[in-house]
Amino acid sequence: MNSTTIQETISNFNSTSNGFLENSRDFFKYLGIYKDSIARNVNKQNLETLLEGQQNTAIKTDPIDEFAMICQLDDSYFIGGGLNFDEVQVDTLENATKSNNYQSYIILAIKLCPDQKANKSFIANYVRQFSKLFSNIPVMILFQNGDLLTLGISEKRLNQKDSTKEVVSKVILLKDINISKIHSAHKKILEKLCQVNANSFNELHDEWMKILDIKLITDKFYKEVEMKYNNIVNQITIPTQSNTTIENKKDFSLKLLGRLIFCWFLKAKGWVPEVLLSTKSSESTPNYYHTVLEPLFFESLNKNKMIEITQIYCFISQK
Repeated sequence: MNSTTIQETISNFNSTSNGFLENSRDFFKYLGIYKDSIARNVNKQNLETLLEGQQNTAIKTDPIDEFAMICQLDDSYFIGGGLNFDEVQVDTLENATKSNNYQSYIILAIKLCPDQKANKSFIANYVRQFSKLFSNIPVMILFQNGDLLTLGISEKRLNQKDSTKEVVSKVILLKDINISKIHSAHKKILEKLCQVNANSFNELHDEWMKILDIKLITDKFYKEVEMKYNNIVNQITIPTQSNTTIENKKDFSLKLLGRLIFCWFLKAKGWVPEVLLSTKSSESTPNYYHTVLEPLFFESLNKNKMIEITQIYCFISQK
């Protein structure tokens, strides 16, 4: 594991001492997929020249503030070497796209203009369009949009109607990584990517796809929710009911989990103070459910005015 923490690496993007190229290079170095000094900036004019005559892509350069070519990652990286862009080697189209048998990634970095809004479809479209520039090779692009980073990766396959052509079949996004304070979910995913111990490009690609597979992430989430639900059902007592049945417990536990997940979403958006749902608060606040959660559920979120949340926050902050 890299001795530099992911938060330190991410925070550098807000630093005035480092440039975007250096920060991007350090980001990929943290992930363990960059160790050479071949990364270079491409100014707007050269980028437009590079894109001239490209019939299969439609890339608009106006939203781009800075553009960097980081490296091409292939098997030579794992034996101590590394490719420059001028040394790109590709397999036949059929071999490269069959079972995702790619030979390499083209790794790029894009800093968007300060006033540019970048939703999911905007980012995904840029990944698709840049991917079309490189035959047989998927791209990995790091985007900076203000205080947010997004990592985008393309997947390719053969065109079903014309096997001499390829299509971008999927774009995988790790979106809106907060530079100032990275979310715990993003932190875990990036740390897992960093910990992949691969001996070849295909090994690395397969392991990364497993980590970034949204279905696997979703399945893991619901399994953890189910485990929490069963723990609550088995341990909870409901003082207001003298004869608590298993159905009462299940009903209460289901509602409690649903409300907590909703509040966790609000906390991630910054609409509910983090301290209210912290482990420290739950452990240090007497009668936490009645003191914090009940007022939050029924006296704050159940009303038009949110002033009660501030009152709860002030109470917890004094602990």
